Parts: sequence; structure tokens; C-alpha cells
Amino acid sequence: MEGNPLFDAAALERGPDWDLVQEIVNDLRQRLEGMGPVNLDAIQEFEELEQRHTFLETQHGDLVKSKEELLQVIAKINDTTQTMFTETFIQVRNNFRENFKELFGAGGQADLMLQDENDPLECGIEIIAKPPGKKLQSISLLSGGERSMTAVALLFSIFMVRPSPFCVLDELDAPLDESNIKRFLAMLDKFINASQFIIVTHNKRTMSKADVIYGVTMQEFGVSKPVGVRMTNEKVSLEDNAPTVAETVRGGAAHAMGLTPPSALPKKTRSKKGAAAETAESTEAAPTAEDAPEPAPEAAAEVPAEEVPVM
Repeated sequence: MEGNPLFDAAALERGPDWDLVQEIVNDLRQRLEGMGPVNLDAIQEFEELEQRHTFLETQHGDLVKSKEELLQVIAKINDTTQTMFTETFIQVRNNFRENFKELFGAGGQADLMLQDENDPLECGIEIIAKPPGKKLQSISLLSGGERSMTAVALLFSIFMVRPSPFCVLDELDAPLDESNIKRFLAMLDKFINASQFIIVTHNKRTMSKADVIYGVTMQEFGVSKPVGVRMTNEKVSLEDNAPTVAETVRGGAAHAMGLTPPSALPKKTRSKKGAAAETAESTEAAPTAEDAPEPAPEAAAEVPAEEVPVM
């Protein structure tokens, strides 16, 4: 109690210090007002916030765990992809060297190089080629024909590792001369049993190797239509005795010219004299349109109409 002016003995004799008491009371009132009103729903709000905090904390943990698992999967995929890419790249590289020598001769050299061997999945691939009589240089410095032959060598190098069901070549042989076209077709023959090639070309030698040729013709001015011709004896459909495309086209042309199509001719062969005699006999025996009697008109039977009763 010592030191407190309210309980001081001398102060008790003098009486209470009401000014001090009022000051203390005002201070306590300010503290109470600073606390604010009593929130009766504080417990319920605390429970709701606690549940929300627990839910968000669980979701955060799941996201962190999923991120770690996803990074592990990506790392595994990158390792597997890098291994498979390296193996495939080595095979394509070796095939490219051999195919380039086959197309350009024994003096040709070519190679595939990674621009960054430490990151093979993201770096580019540089194609180095050396035709006979030239120095080793980038493919961008070669002529049009040399670049086409290099592309053929690279394409078939990839086909040797993983062939494609079909391949479209658009004017690939346009910049090639006759000798290079011969080499290109010789290499093409090695892959026609595993893949189907669709070649857009104007070269006759390339067309001669095709099984089916499709072209655009204009029989009437301003009217274009595609025409297909099968160059082999294989049937178009799986049905027995189905005509080939070539027979169909020839038959249509013969019909347009008023001739008998080959499919309508008899299968047995006859001598020229016998065929000529039969033709003469059939010509003499066949009556003309003037000699032929006119057919008698058919009598039309009259059918009486049914009588409809009038209501």
C-alpha cells in the first residue's frame, strides 16, 4: 500500500483526492471503450476461420506435393526422351553418311552435328555435306540439286529407322539432272514395299516408275477434270474380274470415239482372214434399216372406267 496516494495515511486524514480519482476513472473508461463491444459470435467465427485455415493448408500441401511429383515425372520423361533421341540420332547419322555416299559417290561425305551436345533436346541440328570435289560446308551453301539430293539422303535415313506409311514429295526431282534422277529412283525402289509415295513431278523418268498416275486434263475449254491411269495389271477393287483404271480410261475413250472397248472383244483369238470373212458375212446377212419390216402396232386393250356412284 505504500507509495499509493489513495492509501496514504496523511491523505486519509485530509480526505480523498477526488481529482485523482476522476482521472483514474476516465483512464479506465477509455480502456474499456478501446476494447470495443463484446462480440458474442467470436467463438463461432474462430471455428469457421480455423476450418478455412485447415482447408487452405491442406490444399497448399497437396499443391506442393503435386509440384514435386510433376517435376519428377518431367525429369524422368526428359531422361527417357534424351536416351531415345540419342540412340535414334546415332542411327540416323550413320544411315545419312551411307546414303549420302550412295547418292553422290564414294567421294561424298556428310554428317549431322548437334549444336549443343549438353542439351540435345533443345539445341538445333546442323547438316554438313561435302559433295565430290568440294569442301565440307553447310547445306545452305550447296546448289539446288545438291540440297535436294542431301534432303533425299536424310529422308531415307530417317525411313530406315522408322518408316512412315506414306510420304508426299513435291517437285523433289525438279532441280535434278538425269543421272541424279536415276540415283534417286534407285534408292526409292528400296522403300516402296514399306511405304507409299505420292510424288508431284513433271519428269518422265519419275512417272515411269509410278504404279498409278493422276493428271488434270481439259477436254473442253474451261472445264478441267482429273484422270487416273493404273500402270500395272493389279485390279482396282477386290472383286473378281474388276477392270483396271487403264482399261476403264481406254474403254471410255473408245466409247467416245465410237469404237468397241477392249473388254468387250472376244477372248479367243482369230486369224485376220477368218475375222474379215466373218465381218463380211455378218455385214451381208444383217438387214438394213430400210429392208427391215416395220413392227405391227400393238392393240391397246380398252379398260372400262369404273362407275363412281354420285352421293
